Amino acid sequence: MAHRRSILGTLAALALLAVVARPGDPAQSAPRITVSPSTVKSGQDVTVSWQGFTDLSRGTLTLGDKRVWHSYLQHHQVTFSIPAGIAPGQHTLILSDSEGHRASATLTVTAADPPTRASITVKPAVTAPGRDVALTWHGFTNLGRGRLTLGGQPVWSSYLQHNPLTLSVPPGLAPGEYTLTLSDTEGHEASTTLTVEGASRRSPTVTAAPNPAKPGQSVTLSMTGFAAGETLTTTLGGRDLTSPSDVTDRAGALKKSITLPAATKNGSYRVVATDSDRHSAATDLIVSGTRTDANVGIQPTTGYAGLVIDIEGDGWQKANRTLVLRAPSGEATPLRIRDACDQSCAPGHIRWQAQIPAGAPPGTYRLTVSDAVATVDRPFRVVPSDVLSGTGPRIGVTPTTGSPGTWLTIRGDDLRANTIVTVLFGDDVVAKQGEVYGALKTDANGVLKCVISIPVKPPGDYTVTVLSDKGRPHASFRLR
Repeated sequence: MAHRRSILGTLAALALLAVVARPGDPAQSAPRITVSPSTVKSGQDVTVSWQGFTDLSRGTLTLGDKRVWHSYLQHHQVTFSIPAGIAPGQHTLILSDSEGHRASATLTVTAADPPTRASITVKPAVTAPGRDVALTWHGFTNLGRGRLTLGGQPVWSSYLQHNPLTLSVPPGLAPGEYTLTLSDTEGHEASTTLTVEGASRRSPTVTAAPNPAKPGQSVTLSMTGFAAGETLTTTLGGRDLTSPSDVTDRAGALKKSITLPAATKNGSYRVVATDSDRHSAATDLIVSGTRTDANVGIQPTTGYAGLVIDIEGDGWQKANRTLVLRAPSGEATPLRIRDACDQSCAPGHIRWQAQIPAGAPPGTYRLTVSDAVATVDRPFRVVPSDVLSGTGPRIGVTPTTGSPGTWLTIRGDDLRANTIVTVLFGDDVVAKQGEVYGALKTDANGVLKCVISIPVKPPGDYTVTVLSDKGRPHASFRLR
């Protein structure tokens, strides 16, 4: 019987050992904490995460000798703000719980940003009695009560809720330089100088240059003889051209640049500049000639009859656009336009496709783009298809200059039909929008057409290259 009890006791002990030390039971991880970010400024928030602590036990978090948090450890992380008064440097962050677990991490505290310095600016800085000026303030208490003095005399007192605020210069104020000071109830204060001048005794004038000018051209209007700090109202043929920055300088002068609308008709237009006291000056601007800012390019410039070509340009009116192909004999054939512009096209930009008539005989033609006020033409040479195929693979790009992120159209001819090619911009592989990266395919005629996004690179001249089994045709592109 005793022997049987001994055996039973041994079996029970082995069973207990199997329960306590079953294979695969994870050992409890050592307590540890992490802090993010590890470098902060006074007053900034940090998040502390922990592992290896007893859930639902009470934890305490200290930073140096300051207790920054004390609560139950149930969420495995906590966010707190660095207390004011913590000196810049490396500090030890310690988390402990009521079960005796403890872990630490290093937190670097840097100096807090200095408080914003109060400042004010006044525009215009040169004005005349009775005129309005705009005062812009920074570093003051928003909605706090402010007080404004001009030359030591109170001129305004209210809540700082409008920025900028408008101040009327007292009508009887003598000419001179005055200190304009703004202060608030929180102790902020800033000053600037305001120059007050008397009204000009000269007769106001206005001139336009160049005069005559063409539609779409930039014209400079020069106004003189007005009082300093005047906001001038400017009209051209009765159309208001005034902007908030049209304020005369200390000498009572103002230069203003305008661009004549592209659709401006030839004729004489009255330019009038007027101040708030109804002093005015006028001149006549003569508009003569045709607009010169419209431009257009075509790709390719040589091809066979029936070829689809790309036309792209800027500075065109939206209405009355036409495309005409003029034969060497002078015969004009209107071409049907396929508009390829999308949301990336700026106002006045055209991106067209058109097909050279299938029966066009070889020769040098003129492609003419027109709108209501401008006409531009470009040469296009039609050659027999067998002659063209003997010239070897080639590509063209439109436009030939641009900025990173804009679209670039690549047109290739006489490449091997229905084959995959690779396009390089400089040394980088690029791809058509929506295609497999680096993989582009020619059509049944060996024509390649794709649109790429210009990569981000330093300004300079780059080479766009098509890699194919018939060669490496390339074109130049200038990155702005």
